[in-house]
Formats: sequence, structure tokens, C-alpha cells
Amino acid sequence: DCYIDICSPDVLSLFTDNFDYQHLRRHFVKGLLVDDIMGYKIYTHEIHSSYAARIDNFRSYDAVSKDIIQRWTYPMVPDVLSFGNCHEMKLHRQGIYKASDVTLSHSAQIGANSVIGNATSIGEQCKILNSVIGEGCSIGKNVLIHGSYIWDNVIIEDGCKVSNSLVCDDVHLRAGAIVEPGCILSFKIKVGKNVVVPAYSKVSLLDKPSNEDSDEELEYADTNSGVTDSAPFSSTRGNADHPTIVSEDDELGASETCTSGVLGYIWASGDTGILEEWRQSIAPIPKEKLQELQHAVSVDGDVGSEEDLNNRPSEADRDNDSEIGVIEDDDYTKFEKEVEETFQRAVDGVHQDNLILEINALRLSYSLQHADCAGAVFYSIMRAALVALHNLP
Repeated sequence: DCYIDICSPDVLSLFTDNFDYQHLRRHFVKGLLVDDIMGYKIYTHEIHSSYAARIDNFRSYDAVSKDIIQRWTYPMVPDVLSFGNCHEMKLHRQGIYKASDVTLSHSAQIGANSVIGNATSIGEQCKILNSVIGEGCSIGKNVLIHGSYIWDNVIIEDGCKVSNSLVCDDVHLRAGAIVEPGCILSFKIKVGKNVVVPAYSKVSLLDKPSNEDSDEELEYADTNSGVTDSAPFSSTRGNADHPTIVSEDDELGASETCTSGVLGYIWASGDTGILEEWRQSIAPIPKEKLQELQHAVSVDGDVGSEEDLNNRPSEADRDNDSEIGVIEDDDYTKFEKEVEETFQRAVDGVHQDNLILEINALRLSYSLQHADCAGAVFYSIMRAALVALHNLP
């Protein structure tokens, strides 16, 4: 399942009518499958020789990008798609793509499965390994870029290191800066000299909107300059190469030229926290995490592939599933009780046709199946028999 859903306009109206639908697969599809009145249909299409994927996080972005570079998506590959406004891209040995107007030093090393965009210059003793470099980039001397995506018009000065990260347009990394694995540097971020950006950091010029912000507040924020009351994030590399948080009053953090820090907002992790960032990051899965997952699989007696390990649910997902299970149990208990009350009215003289109509209406209101109705009715019959037995003189 590549999780690509093509929906008709009726889906929007169904989501409007059923306001409790929050998840396409978990709620919407389940609701349609148990609905035998409207007659909606869901069709599936099996792909045997084509390529299809959905990008919904940075890890899937990295996986699909690597498939394109390794030509699994042919003819959707860089050298074939270089037409129109795109500059010509040529494929070289070891899966290296280079545009025609690239300034490359003789001592620079370009590794396999790399892409170098047009009008990009690469200095001496640089190493570009398994990475994508966009157009108009300037890379200085002794720079190491590994497993990363550098977008357009990025300036990387001498001695910088970028590992398994995504760097957006117009970012400027000054000399000696280090971007650790899993980082996302948004547009026009400037990183100062000898600064270490900690792993899995997401840095932007705009503060992260809070969950409580209304649409009007977000629209108002978009029309302003983006200046907020939150303290900016800035880190410098000390003697031990550990990041140090600099306060807003410090000259490094308050410097307008950003020569000694990273001036921007670091977006806090969601409910899962920084411990779960590796699941959706460009960076490879840490060895200790792989060992933990493999140990858990071996304990369960189920040996899976690395892809299966990557897709195992997080603690937050398991907690959500348990909460959903409790809610579903409560709903079925209420449904069972209402069916029992309806059955008692039938015993008291309600017509059989009305009984069937009421139970079917209850089934639809609780989104249950016919088997659930049969179980609830059987439970009501047995309970009524036991009550009648105890009431005998």
C-alpha cells in the first residue's frame, strides 16, 4: 500500500456530514464499508511494474529521492527531465549527475549517487557523498557533505560539515559550521562561524504556530514580519564541540549579522518528543534504536525486515490505539445495552418489524456490523431467559 488515495468530490461532503471523521483510513474507509444504505464504493488498483509513492515526512522524501537518483522511476530521472526551463543534466559513472555549467575543483571528490545543479561551484578538497546540490550554490574548501539535500543558492564556506540534513534556499553556513544529522534549516537561515547545529533541529526564521492559534491569528501572523516574543535559538561550538545555548541578551545571539550563532527559532518537537524524531528524519536510524527494535522482535518471536522495524508504531501511537480501543469498547457496551432495552420492548408487545428497524438504526448509529447486532440480540435473549428463570416461584 503506497497510501495514495484519489477521492471524488463526494468525500468532502461526507467529511462535513460526519464531523467525527478524523482519519481517512481509520474512520472514513471504515464508515463506508459498514454503510449498506448509500452504496458508496471503494476501488483499488494494483501496480505490478510501475512506481508510486507518497511523501509525507522527511524519511519518505529521502527514500523517494534516492529511488529517483538510482533510476527506479525511469523515465522520471534527472537527465531525462532536463528540458524547458531546466538546465541539461548528464549522467556519469556511479550514478553521478552533473549540469553543464558546474565549476568543480580538481581535488574535489564527488561520490556515487550525487546530483550537482547548474551554476554551482565546489572548492578544493571537498567531499560530496550521496547528496543533492541545487543550482547556484557556492561551496568552499574542505567541505564535507554527506547524505544531505542542499537546495538552490546556498553558500557554504570553508571547513563546514553537513550530515544527513536538508538545507533550504538561500541558507548561509559560515566557516567551520557543523550541521549534525537530521537537521532542517529553513529558508535564509544564517549559521555563524564554528557553530554546531544539534541533531534533529528544525530552525526557521518564523516561530512555530501553537496548536491553539485560530485561523484568524495565523492569517494575521502571515501578514506581519514574523517577529515574535519567543527567544531566538543560537548555539556556538565550545572547546568540547558541544552546542551551547546563548541567551537573547548575549552578543552572539543578538548579532544582526549572525556571525557567531544561529539566529532563528528552533521548532519544538511534537508530543512524541525528540526521542522519536529519528523515525521521520533524513538521518539513518541510530544503531542503538535498531538494536532495541531487533531485540523486541526477537523477544516476540517475529523476525522482520528493516523496513518493518522502521514502520513499528511509536509509544504515542500505541497509547492512541489503546485509547481508541477503550472508546470502542465503551461504545459497544452502550450499543449492547440499548439493544437489550429494545428487545425488552419487543417482549412487552412491540411488533417484530419495528424491532428490526430499531436495531438496524442502532447499528448504523454506532457504525457496527451485522455480527455485532446478532451478538447483542443473543446476549439480550440469554439475559432475558436468566431473569425469567430467577423470577420463577
